[in-house]
Amino acid sequence: MRGRRNFFGPAVALALLAFAPAPGRAADDTGKAMTELRAALEQQHDEASLRPPLRPLALQLGGSFSEREAREGRRAFRITLIDPIPARRLIAAMGWERPYAVAGDTHQNVWSLRLWTGDVDDRSGARIATHTPHVGAWAVDASLAGRPKGELSRLSSGGSPAYDLLRGDDTSVVSILIEPWSEGSQAADRMKEPQGDAAPTFVLDKKQIEDWLEKNKALGYPRYFDSEGAAPDMRVLAAWNIPYSGLNWTDFWVYCLAPTSGWTLLESGYFRPLEDQAHGAVLDEATAEVRFLGRDGTVYHRVPVDGCKVKRP
Repeated sequence: MRGRRNFFGPAVALALLAFAPAPGRAADDTGKAMTELRAALEQQHDEASLRPPLRPLALQLGGSFSEREAREGRRAFRITLIDPIPARRLIAAMGWERPYAVAGDTHQNVWSLRLWTGDVDDRSGARIATHTPHVGAWAVDASLAGRPKGELSRLSSGGSPAYDLLRGDDTSVVSILIEPWSEGSQAADRMKEPQGDAAPTFVLDKKQIEDWLEKNKALGYPRYFDSEGAAPDMRVLAAWNIPYSGLNWTDFWVYCLAPTSGWTLLESGYFRPLEDQAHGAVLDEATAEVRFLGRDGTVYHRVPVDGCKVKRP
C-alpha cells in the first residue's frame, strides 16, 4: 500500500506462503500464480493491459475468468476459484497489512477480506473501520468461503464481527473481484462526517446517510424511502440518486435498522432504467424486497431485504 511499511517480515511471509494449497494444486504453481497476479496488478493501469495476463492466471490458480461492466464504462474482472485458496496465502502474496474477515449481509452469509483502516470510538464495544484492499490501481475484493471457525469475535466492523485473519483458524478465498480503485474506497465504515465516494456502512442516525448523499450527489437528485410505520417487523431505508444528465445509471443504497443499534448498509450498487427514471421505492412485505419504481409503477430494480426482519422471541 502507498506509503505504508510491509507488515510482514520475511520469516512471517515465508511461513504464511508455506500453507498447503487446496487439494489438486501444486504449492509452487499456486504461489507462482499469486506472485504473478500481484505483479500484473502493480504494473497494469487499465483494463486493456490487465485483461491479457488475468485470463491465463485464472487458469493457473485453478479457476475461471469473467468480466462485467463497472461504473463509468469501466470493466470489472472476476477470478472464480474451483479449488479455494487459503486466505493467508493470498494475504502473504499481496503483502496486505492487518487483514480481517467481515460479513457484508445481515445474516452473515457473505464474508469478504478487508483491511484495517482505524479504531472506532464506540461505548458499545471494540470496533474498527475496514476497507477493501487495493494493489496498484485496482481494488481487490476477495470473497471468503465463510467466517473462520471458533468463538464469536468480540471485535466488530460495521454491523459484523471482525475476525483477525492472521490469528486463529484460517478460511479460504473462493473468488477475487478486481475493479478500478479510488481513494474513497478507504473511507471508514462509521463516520461522524462521512466523506469520499464510499457511503458509510454503519451509522446511528439516518440523517448521516442523507447528509453524506447530499454532499456527494454530484450531478444528481437524491431520493429517499423509509419504511417506518409501513412494516412492523422490519425497518428499511432506501436512498438513490437520480442523475441530471448523461447515462441513466442510478446509484442506490439500502439500509436496515437493528432494534438495539443503528443503520447497517445491506446492499449498494447501481442500475440503469430502460426508460424514464426511478421516481419511487416501496417495501413489499410479502416478498421481503425493496422495489425501485418508475412513474407508472414499472419495477426497475429489486433488493432482497429478508435479513432486515426483526426476530421475535
